[in-house]
Amino acid sequence: MDEFLRVLAYRKFSLSETEIEYLITQEIVPWFEVVEVSSGRAFVKQDPSDDKFIWCAETARADFIISGDEHLLSCVDSPIPVVTVAQFLKHL
Repeated sequence: MDEFLRVLAYRKFSLSETEIEYLITQEIVPWFEVVEVSSGRAFVKQDPSDDKFIWCAETARADFIISGDEHLLSCVDSPIPVVTVAQFLKHL
């Protein structure tokens, strides 16, 4: 959640606090599944703090990680495919 709040506050999205709160409570949280995740193998050498997203996706048995993060997108040995929004939509 901290990551979502941080990213949604980026200037490029031009979202107000009210819009961010709406997105979190109405558009994101209802689709979440809470999973307990243990640290695992390191995948993202350029930014180890991004490993948590791969660990979460593994634990939740996700089909994809959808991200705009350059470190995640360049991670070639992720067990879960990391794709951009455009790539994911093309896949659908």
